[in-house]
Amino acid sequence: MKTRGLAIMVAFLLAIGATSAVYMYIQGVRRDVNGRNSNMVSVVVSKQAIPAQTNLDNLISGGAFTTLQVPEDAVVQGAVTDLSQLQGKSTAFPILQSEQITTARLQGSSTQVEGGVLGIPAGHRALTLPVELPRAVGGVIQAGDHVTVYATFDNVPKKFDLTATVVPDVQVLKVNQSSEGNGGAVLLTLALTPVDVQKVIFSEEEGKIWVALLPPGETGTSTPPLNVIAVLK
Repeated sequence: MKTRGLAIMVAFLLAIGATSAVYMYIQGVRRDVNGRNSNMVSVVVSKQAIPAQTNLDNLISGGAFTTLQVPEDAVVQGAVTDLSQLQGKSTAFPILQSEQITTARLQGSSTQVEGGVLGIPAGHRALTLPVELPRAVGGVIQAGDHVTVYATFDNVPKKFDLTATVVPDVQVLKVNQSSEGNGGAVLLTLALTPVDVQKVIFSEEEGKIWVALLPPGETGTSTPPLNVIAVLK
């Protein structure tokens, strides 16, 4: 009997301990949730993708925006927290659906985006170059690609035609495709150093530009100039 009574007492104590542990766990979860809720911030997001150069007033009146609760430490710098910040504004950059909207994406904002609207790398300049489709890989080049710029000159001394590497590795910032079909041209906006800007402009004025697309992750290299004598060797 004594053994049975001792077993009942142990079971009773274990039950009390288990109940206390469950209670303490629930209380901890509640405190954690309440703590998180107290550190949440309401930010404005779009219900749809918005292109650049879009006036936002019509979208505001059409209910295209909503709010999203995000942790305080996840709020991006300059995030829009009230619709009044969007009134009378237009987009300077595209806005994705459900992403936090920053004032830097709005026209007239005093906040400057690094690299400007094209994301120009530091120390570079943006230059737009018209290139015929056959000389621009048939128009398949996209923004973010890297290309090698070549030029052929037919007015060099002694009438030796010459093809040379102008810039071995260039980042493409923007591409505008012509709507004139195969006979049209593609407008490539390139990120060039000041010296390379001069090289490309001179080559465009005095020769014929060709652009070769580099494989992803591969760095372009420069090769020695080639003339008709070297080709026929």
